Amino acid sequence: MTDMTARATWTPGPWSINGTAIEGAEDHDGLTQQVASIVDDATEWRANARLIAAAPEMATFLHWLEDSPDAISIDGGLSDEAEQRLRALLARIEGER
Repeated sequence: MTDMTARATWTPGPWSINGTAIEGAEDHDGLTQQVASIVDDATEWRANARLIAAAPEMATFLHWLEDSPDAISIDGGLSDEAEQRLRALLARIEGER
């Protein structure tokens, strides 16, 4: 298994949307760092914000796939766990969670 903290060079996740700001996880003092911001609250900008905010989770999922030999079967299908993780990630990106 790969250590994600050794690979990560970005602001630690999870990231969240707070108004027009995309913020990293709280530090030990309860403070967050702004990672990015969106121009306004329009539908397309909110969709972009959800995609950006999910970046750490996407990286974690992709590294998990890379490190999990049983995640993808020989015929190219996903394991049940991989499919559940993928669906949860897509739901977050698409604003369903």
